Amino acid sequence: MMHRLNSKKTLLKGSVFFSIFLIVIIVLIFLFGKRIHVFTISDEYGKEVYYVQRVETGAQLSHTFIHSVELCPLTEKWTLNEQLQFVLMESWNCSFGAGIAYNAEHAGTGAMKDGFYVIKDMNVVQGPIYMHPRDFTDHHFQIDDTTLNLSERFPNEIIYIQVENYPKWKYWYYKYQL
Repeated sequence: MMHRLNSKKTLLKGSVFFSIFLIVIIVLIFLFGKRIHVFTISDEYGKEVYYVQRVETGAQLSHTFIHSVELCPLTEKWTLNEQLQFVLMESWNCSFGAGIAYNAEHAGTGAMKDGFYVIKDMNVVQGPIYMHPRDFTDHHFQIDDTTLNLSERFPNEIIYIQVENYPKWKYWYYKYQL
């Protein structure tokens, strides 16, 4: 009888140990297994991360600001491709004066709309983006439905914007650190 009780206790201890072991393995697979696409804003060297947000390929991104010389709003619109690169799709300009870039090689199709010269179908693949949001004008960056005022969050700093493949644990680490 005593032998039977001891074997049941041993069996129960083994089952508990196995269950805990299985839970730990599942948690480790969840944290280290699957990688996710993460939009990041960091210092100009990419060392100190200021902002993270999960994104998917095909995400729509835009940057709107008031040009310091022309004093009119400019908007650039990107999509995120499968290689996690920004692809410039549209540019909305009020003029092509001082300091407003225009490259005929990537002209796409142009038309006037609501007082802006809109260049569509540009398809210019870009790597990470450097920006210098100023405190005297608003720089708005939109990622799908989220809008960030870069001038308020990072006034007069040079920032580095990119999308990376992170393990889930790294994303959650930054998400809760910031």
